[in-house]
Amino acid sequence: MDKKVSIIMPVYNTEKYIEKSIKSILKQSYKNFELIIVDDSSTDNSYQICKKISIKDTRIKLYKNKTNSGCAVSRNKALSKACGKYIMFVDSDDMLNRNALKKLVKIMYSENLDMLSFEAKVKYKDIKPCDTIIKKDRYLKKHEYNGIMTGYDFFKQMRNNGEYSSVVWLSIYKKSFIVDNNISFTPGILHEDILFTFKCMNCANKIKFYNKKLYVRIARPESLTTRVYNLYDSYSTYCIWNEIKRIKENNNLTGKEIDGFINDIDGQTISVAKSLPKEEFKEQIKDKRFTKDYIKYIKNIIRDN
Repeated sequence: MDKKVSIIMPVYNTEKYIEKSIKSILKQSYKNFELIIVDDSSTDNSYQICKKISIKDTRIKLYKNKTNSGCAVSRNKALSKACGKYIMFVDSDDMLNRNALKKLVKIMYSENLDMLSFEAKVKYKDIKPCDTIIKKDRYLKKHEYNGIMTGYDFFKQMRNNGEYSSVVWLSIYKKSFIVDNNISFTPGILHEDILFTFKCMNCANKIKFYNKKLYVRIARPESLTTRVYNLYDSYSTYCIWNEIKRIKENNNLTGKEIDGFINDIDGQTISVAKSLPKEEFKEQIKDKRFTKDYIKYIKNIIRDN
């Protein structure tokens, strides 16, 4: 059962947290893993910290993007370098429970799963719980999800229970499952976890839920989930919305769960744009990364309201 796990860690300007994050992985009771770190041209000392630690442990593979290219590019690069049978994602400010790999690999191997999902607990760093959307129980499940099921069935159950989460680090994946289904992260957008996770849910034939808290999510002032959103967030969810609609159509997916999911993503696209002051909207809509379709869509929404 001594199967290698490839742990993927994208890094960008997390010098205050990165060392603890890496050490939580190096201290795993399960030793057969590789930690693939991709620094996205950090402007602080993140890369230097990673380099110093990597010299002392050959299980660490360290790469650096020549330019700041985004989390999706970093994760895709790490996926292309991964040699393990299983894949996990850990953000560079978060941590793993010491026995996480040992427990997860045992279940993945014995039941030959495509994916195994689990829970996470939240710790607050330099921020009050009332100042962030990340609540203590955000990554916990109150309902039971028993046995092996398809990913889409699991998706529907969680949506019905209001417990679906799109973050990629709440699961361990069989690498061949990702490769065989040509699943990767979409470059050039934010919130790329939403699309990656849904693709996995749509393709997985064997998935299971393990109700143990094996991941520690650090809520901090600078993180993506605590910052103020702008129009690029709206553009990103617009791109995700269109792609999930395409997946629904191509796979004949039906039900209130997928329809509600698509509507929620569209709602995020619209609400972010509508929340901006008029002058800020006029300035941000000039972003050259936006497609003509998005500009037309969101301008019509704003005009009608």
